[in-house]
Amino acid sequence: DIMVISGHVDPIDPEAKQFATVLDNVSSKFRVANQTSGEYFATRWNGRGLATFDADQDGRLDAVVSHLDETSHLLKNESTGTAKYLNVRLIGTTSVRNAVGSWAILRSGTHQQLLHVYGGGSY
Repeated sequence: DIMVISGHVDPIDPEAKQFATVLDNVSSKFRVANQTSGEYFATRWNGRGLATFDADQDGRLDAVVSHLDETSHLLKNESTGTAKYLNVRLIGTTSVRNAVGSWAILRSGTHQQLLHVYGGGSY
């Protein structure tokens, strides 16, 4: 799935506020899912930033969105179904404690996932 947040840097511009967009991955094809994703996606915003994390530790990614001259919003993922997840916390023992630059690989059958600890972010 993909979430897109955007907005113009000039708040005076009448087109500055835009709809956030959610794209669902259905059978390896993306489809717009704004109408089923909640009230937030039916309103125009002047989006500035987006971060994803598991706010309620239920295994589903939630999001927090910041806006120009408006309050931020926490968007909780309340999708149905059971989430299967593994919570991994990397801690440096002979390096920095926050483990920046470390990585872990989870392998299950023919599938694998990579977790990389980044330092900093954005631009």
